[in-house]
Amino acid sequence: AQLQSGKDRALKLLTELESQHGDKVAFRLRRAVILAKDATQQSITQLRTLEDNDNEFSTAEQSQLLRGLGMVYLRVGEFDQAERVWRQVAESNPDELSIRLQLFELAVAQRDAELMTFAGNEIRKVTGAESAYSYFTQAHQLLAAAGENLVPDDIAAARRLLEKAEATRPNWHALNLLNADLDLREGNVNAAIDQLQAALENGPSSPSTVRRLVELLRSQRRFDEAGRRNQWQLLATGWETGDARAVRIFAD
Repeated sequence: AQLQSGKDRALKLLTELESQHGDKVAFRLRRAVILAKDATQQSITQLRTLEDNDNEFSTAEQSQLLRGLGMVYLRVGEFDQAERVWRQVAESNPDELSIRLQLFELAVAQRDAELMTFAGNEIRKVTGAESAYSYFTQAHQLLAAAGENLVPDDIAAARRLLEKAEATRPNWHALNLLNADLDLREGNVNAAIDQLQAALENGPSSPSTVRRLVELLRSQRRFDEAGRRNQWQLLATGWETGDARAVRIFAD
């Protein structure tokens, strides 16, 4: 009841702001965040109405709105809706890389082979066939296609693609993360630890990566290292809240 009361007050205040300043993308996205707090079917239905472009937003504004709504859909577990609106953004912005990367991340998180193929092809159209993104997404697609039937030749082929990506973009943390996955598939935990540590040095201090690293360090009885890494992370950023979202592969 208290949560509903707070939600109602927030929506009332937002309605007053809209009456004073008009319909704005920022107001719609704020309303979406408020509606997503309880994630009821009614709230999800209301989220769909926020997509309407009845006030003739510009293409850039509509893309901003749909991109933001996609993130809210992820938060409430509506992955198909996130894909739908992000595909619309990609269609309206044929040369924009970031939305295609978001779609690829969603495909990886959902293990959606069709979406992974679509997003991978779209990324290659924008970046070229010999870009680091191209080689990296091909490696992901190769591993996804192999699935549980992964054999050493698949791992070797994926590593060759990652080596090509590294030649184009050295010290890219995304390559460290995928190499860590390959190391674990081969049973080489210490090599995976080295890759995760490199990922944290080369890229953002992702709490999920730190948690994974700490777990592996503990599994190898490297408790002092695990404790130091754990303590550092807590002081630096705190732990993630655990929202439902796509894995941030490409975050800088």
